[in-house]
Amino acid sequence: MVITVLFTPVIISFAKKYRIFDQPDYRSDTMSRKIHKNPTPRIGGAAMMIGFLATALISMNQSPFGVIIFSSILIFLLGLYDDLKNLPAMTRLFCQVAIALGVVVFGDLVLNRIYWTSAYFWQLPYWLGLFLSVFIIVGAINATNMIDGLDGLAGGIILTTTILLCYILFTEFNDTTILIFIGLPLLGALLGFLKYNTHPAAIFMGDGGSNWLGFFSGILILLGTKQLPGNGVLALPLISLLLCFAIPILDTLFVISARLLKGKSPVAPDQLHMHHGLMKLGLNQSQTVTLMYFIAIILGLTGIAPLIFPGYVNWSIPYFAPVLFLLLLYYILKKERSSSPRTPLYRLLADPVKSVTLIGELSFFFGFWERSNRFILYMILILTPILTGGIKNTFIGYLSGILFVVLGILSFSKKHSSGNDFLHSFVLALGALILLISNNLKPISIFLLGYNYNIRDIYNIIFIILTVSILLYIFLTFQKKYLLVTPTDFLMLVLPLILLLFPREIKYQWNLNIIAIRSIVLFVTIRTMIKSHEDFQERIRMIIMISLAFLFFTGALGMRIIY
Repeated sequence: MVITVLFTPVIISFAKKYRIFDQPDYRSDTMSRKIHKNPTPRIGGAAMMIGFLATALISMNQSPFGVIIFSSILIFLLGLYDDLKNLPAMTRLFCQVAIALGVVVFGDLVLNRIYWTSAYFWQLPYWLGLFLSVFIIVGAINATNMIDGLDGLAGGIILTTTILLCYILFTEFNDTTILIFIGLPLLGALLGFLKYNTHPAAIFMGDGGSNWLGFFSGILILLGTKQLPGNGVLALPLISLLLCFAIPILDTLFVISARLLKGKSPVAPDQLHMHHGLMKLGLNQSQTVTLMYFIAIILGLTGIAPLIFPGYVNWSIPYFAPVLFLLLLYYILKKERSSSPRTPLYRLLADPVKSVTLIGELSFFFGFWERSNRFILYMILILTPILTGGIKNTFIGYLSGILFVVLGILSFSKKHSSGNDFLHSFVLALGALILLISNNLKPISIFLLGYNYNIRDIYNIIFIILTVSILLYIFLTFQKKYLLVTPTDFLMLVLPLILLLFPREIKYQWNLNIIAIRSIVLFVTIRTMIKSHEDFQERIRMIIMISLAFLFFTGALGMRIIY
């Protein structure tokens, strides 16, 4: 990462000196597909390559991936030559196939079987396994190249892909080789480059960079399909690996299919990509990229859900969940393109009656419904520390005290920069997580009228009611403001999802699975309410601060409440 950060300005200066720019499209027709307005250096992939190779060379004599690294250099040089000389499409494809064929044969990456579930697989003949292996690598190269249309988009998507694939390979195979020699150097190079590639980008990765990243994505997918000898672990189902790379795959399939149906060339320029569609809704570059990051993580986690929860999630989920998710996304996008996208659904349903009284009554009902959701949320955040006040946990107590102080400092700060808002939301999300964790530290019961009532069961019922209520409320009053479009939205939703990736022992000890689900419900509820009431965030902050202070006094200082 450090090497890439240091070399990227050098590459920018070199590109400007020799005028190696990606020129914008000055046309206004639908064939124009470039978003940027000014000439931008386009060989940023060289900085990532330098950072990666400098790291790989340190321990090259111990690396079992010499063939892969050498082939990655060739694929980068091919893309770099294309940046400079603009290769014909068929010549470029032929060279990609040749390099992929070489790395598959000499790197022992030929698919010998495809697992559809953890137990069911197809044994492949050598020729078919060879063809599919080459197809995966070449497909990943070109899919990555096709989504490289916005600042930070391709780099961020491949960053997500790399993290998810390396997580799978490490946790399932319990082997650090791939992580050390490929995963971590690749993540470092990507993070270093994204510093300059995030909107507004100072440099683009170019075909050299996108081909190189796509090559490694294909390689990681193939490595995940290989059964490691002697460890007794079955190779992973292919669907789990492909969903980690879902955005490039789905975008490429849709764009190529649409072009062919229109009688156009599969490589013809147009505005059919997912990011073009999102920007037509009115989202800016940063919002579009953030939303696509979120979709990539959701689809990736869907793919590895059976690995995270082997006892609870069936292998049919990775096949059906993405379809349902995409149908939901299609519904949202289609609704936003309609002639009256800001009209709530309940008004559209009542419109044929033409009754002012009915619409007024419905508006009153939905207003009451919205207030009910708010008070359920308040109750959850206020009652949690009171119900757990008799439990002493020093770690939770002191952590709550630290978060209380940080929130207090941020609240009284005079600064209102976006970075401060981002940090403020981050601490708020952490505070909510701590409150939810405290509720799962120890079983608590209430004895009332001769019966014992488990607090967790009551808590679960409240969350189920809130979940159903807020989802129906959003569906019936849907507006574009409910879309996840800001970095803060992205952070507050991804934070609980990260809990699902903790080791199983920690996950079950702290009940992180349930906490992650509850956190997502809280996030969706808070975000929906914030869009309706400007002072709602202030109320939530004060409630969380009071609850954190309560946990500090009871958990760290030993204060007790006697009922």
